[in-house]
Amino acid sequence: MIIGFGHPVYTISDPRSDIVKEVAHELAVEANDTLLFDVAARIESVMHSAKRMFPNLDWYSAVAYHQMVFPSICLRRCL
Repeated sequence: MIIGFGHPVYTISDPRSDIVKEVAHELAVEANDTLLFDVAARIESVMHSAKRMFPNLDWYSAVAYHQMVFPSICLRRCL
C-alpha cells in the first residue's frame, strides 16, 4: 500500500484526482512555485509505469494544501 495511490472502489482511476490535479497545478502556477507539483507529477508517472497504480484524491490534495499554505497542524487535529 502506498499512501496517495490506488483506491478500493475506483479500480482503474480516481476521477476526483484529475480535478484536484488541475486545481493544484493552477495554484502552483499562480504562486510561481511548481516544484512540488512537478515532483508529484513525476512520481505519478513513475508509479504508473512501474506499478500500474494511479493517484487518488489525496495525492494532489497535498500539493493544493501546500500551495494554499494550509497549516499541517489542522490536518493532524482533524484526524
